[in-house]
Amino acid sequence: MALSILFALILAPNPSGFTEKIEARIGAQIITSTDLLLEVEALQKAALEQKSSQTLRKAAMDKLIEQALVREYLSNFQMDVSSQDVERKIDSIRTAQGIQSIEEFRQMLESQGLSFSDFRKQVKEQMRLAQFTQILQRDTLQTVDEKELQSFYKDHASQFSSNWEYELQECLIPYGESREKVTKIAKDFQNKPTTFGKCVSDFSRGPSATNKGMLGKVEGAVLRDEVSLALESKKPQQIVLIEMPGAIQLLKIISKRDLGPRSFDKVKDDIRNNILTQRMNKARQRLITDLRAKTYIKIAS
Repeated sequence: MALSILFALILAPNPSGFTEKIEARIGAQIITSTDLLLEVEALQKAALEQKSSQTLRKAAMDKLIEQALVREYLSNFQMDVSSQDVERKIDSIRTAQGIQSIEEFRQMLESQGLSFSDFRKQVKEQMRLAQFTQILQRDTLQTVDEKELQSFYKDHASQFSSNWEYELQECLIPYGESREKVTKIAKDFQNKPTTFGKCVSDFSRGPSATNKGMLGKVEGAVLRDEVSLALESKKPQQIVLIEMPGAIQLLKIISKRDLGPRSFDKVKDDIRNNILTQRMNKARQRLITDLRAKTYIKIAS
């Protein structure tokens, strides 16, 4: 609906004052008003807290410029992602999810607040980023010796001092057309844990809904940091509320127990990945900064 309204504004007479124009030039590429408005809309949906229009616009412009720089950089290596590549990737994702048809997959995405066209765009950008990362990996040291691993383990001992195991039940509620309404519903269920079954049966649209929301037992170490920290502060039968892009995730703790400190041998691979990720992020930032300096960039005033 939002996209239809936006294109109607662009193509129809212009009572609102909207004018399609070039907002920025990056090398041989351009960013249009439509590109910017759609990116602002996407960031607004994904934001976990309210942000000013000026903040969102700047973030959207920065993201679009970075994407353009990556495309420009890949073109120098005669690399790009074709429409056929994207469709094959989407098919592989759909098949891995056990979904038989594109229409079912489309409905699943929409139930989680994500349009199929937005998903396709995300997949294409992720594939470009994967190509970009492959190039960075060739230029970044990819070995970590045992001494560096031991040093990281010692310096970050508090990260490995405990490891909670949780038995969880999930209710995933898409925002749909009213984020405010869904947030109120979610908070009501958070405050009334005994009614959580109704949340799952009446509102949940996640894959776990077919299993009454049960996720089974999972170690906190494999969860995202913000989820792990939120769960660690709660007791059994309490509910954690996680705001996500397009949906609110409610996690009810059925049970929890501390498995004790994680040994070096158990976390060694995680530490190696952490160190390599830090190196890659620094290399990526250096390259993006270098590309910004070398590429013609003109933002309309």
